[in-house]
Amino acid sequence: MRRGRAAGTLGLLLAACGPLEDPFADSDAVGDTADTAPVVDSRDTSSGDSGDSGTVDDSGDSGTVGDSGDSGTVGDSGDSGDSGDSGTVGDSGNSGDSGTVGDSGDSGTVGDSGDSGDSGTMGDSGNSGDSGTVGDSGDSGDSGDSGDSGTVGDSGDSGTVGDSGNSGVAGDSGDSGNSGTVGDSGDSGNSGDSGNSGDSGNSGDSGTVGDSGNSGVAGDSGDSGNSGDSGNSGDSGTVGDSGDSGPPAGHDRILGEDVPRADSWWVENGRLHHGSTQVALHGVNWFGLDTDVHALHGLWSGRSMDAFLDQLAGWGLNALRIPIAPEALISTTTMDVWHSHDGELTSRGQLLQLLDEAGQRGLTVLLDLHTCGVSTGHLASGPEACGGYTKADWLVDLADLAVIASSHDNVVGIDLFNEPYGLTWEAWSALVAEAAQAVLEVNPHIVLFVEGVGSASPEGGWPAFWGENLVQGATATVQVPPSRLVYSPHVYGPSVFNQPYFGDGTFPANLPAIWDAHYGHLRSTPHALAVGEFGGPYTGSDKTWMDAFVAYLVDRDIEHWFFWSLNPNSGDTGGLLKDDWSTPEQAKLDALAPLLSP
Repeated sequence: MRRGRAAGTLGLLLAACGPLEDPFADSDAVGDTADTAPVVDSRDTSSGDSGDSGTVDDSGDSGTVGDSGDSGTVGDSGDSGDSGDSGTVGDSGNSGDSGTVGDSGDSGTVGDSGDSGDSGTMGDSGNSGDSGTVGDSGDSGDSGDSGDSGTVGDSGDSGTVGDSGNSGVAGDSGDSGNSGTVGDSGDSGNSGDSGNSGDSGNSGDSGTVGDSGNSGVAGDSGDSGNSGDSGNSGDSGTVGDSGDSGPPAGHDRILGEDVPRADSWWVENGRLHHGSTQVALHGVNWFGLDTDVHALHGLWSGRSMDAFLDQLAGWGLNALRIPIAPEALISTTTMDVWHSHDGELTSRGQLLQLLDEAGQRGLTVLLDLHTCGVSTGHLASGPEACGGYTKADWLVDLADLAVIASSHDNVVGIDLFNEPYGLTWEAWSALVAEAAQAVLEVNPHIVLFVEGVGSASPEGGWPAFWGENLVQGATATVQVPPSRLVYSPHVYGPSVFNQPYFGDGTFPANLPAIWDAHYGHLRSTPHALAVGEFGGPYTGSDKTWMDAFVAYLVDRDIEHWFFWSLNPNSGDTGGLLKDDWSTPEQAKLDALAPLLSP
């Protein structure tokens, strides 16, 4: 977020380091830890049943069979011999086009399609329909009950192959009977055997069986057992390539691997799940591991990590977002003893302690790679823009976080980088694709939080805060498996930066339209949405803003959020605790209460 920070360690407690930065020009205001150690706002810091082919459906109706009079394309049933070729009926479109099969009005009786009615032997073509497995639709060949054919079925009607009155009885079609088999229509007599035609499984393609010419294709119908060869029917939706039918039930396909949902975090229809449980994240940011203290802030107060975690759990929160600098991942990075917990003096060790202690309380943790270095700042214009830190370093650090998450199932995922405001959406998306590969190769069981950009890409008509701009999130979706993607905007009020619309005469009624443009529109997509940072003092126009924002989250059913911050030493927002690191800011907690209601 745009920052300005307050002090940490003993020195941090005594004085603020320098003036607050211009948030628009420099950072999030809530503190790029790089901006200052003390003021530390670490905020800177589906292929179907060919049965569906059921448009063969009620083959009497198979008027999708096509106004089988049209099926007339059964035709020129003399051609229907070719239509026999239509036996590929999988491409029943062709057979339909078998339209050469036809003038099925003339089509005579498709095979005494009354029999075709009998075409009850048409083949359980519902199974052909099972052309989901179309592949196996050889079984569809069980075409024997194509009458069941999905309703190729009522195939007796099919005899009327679709208003087959017109179709004639699509078979005897002038030999259309031959056409009849529109599949191997030369043998279409087989169509007469329309029972086989029955394997309207091809009819599966029969989707166009509607143009009963396609019905004509009832396919390879003579061989309708092969119609089971409904593989073509399979064409019905590519079911055909049944190898690509997707992952097994209860799995997500991640980088070519079928990953069970039972032991994963995953997204579907905008909702987040852990195993079989749907989860809503109600959390808070706790910074410090992204600062030059190399430790969670507040431990210097004498309170234990356990005490902090018990307190926030008691408030009804169930999640933490933990900003991290690369230095915190290095096993040799140490802290002063008064920042430690239970004698652990390394930053990495403290992070692992936190994950363990949080897990014991049922608290979920989001790991946020927040800076390029405690004295460097954050991504802004790409990893290469951070002195002494490269894209390769970034990808290695992300993979390291993925390893840490693999041994802690209360880690929901990784926030890939904080507020890349200097990048275009296109440039950021390219980096996200590489990051997703690096993380999911190591740990495919977690989700990735992807923030928005800044003003370098279209902002929907209103200036956005850093990380808030997800205007192109739906139209130019990042290359992350949908089941592993959570979009995560950062949203602030006047204390962080006084956007022009905060001074509009319609404020705060004007805000929902702005928020919708920046990220709220994603609620109408399958993508999950989690606000990674929001907060501020609860006074004046900031109070007005916060009340409006909480109401917006409730109204738009945005159920995942992380308040900024637990820390009172966030320079431009304050936190949920007062300066003694113990007493709650009760007015803020009361303001958040509507978000915690069941």
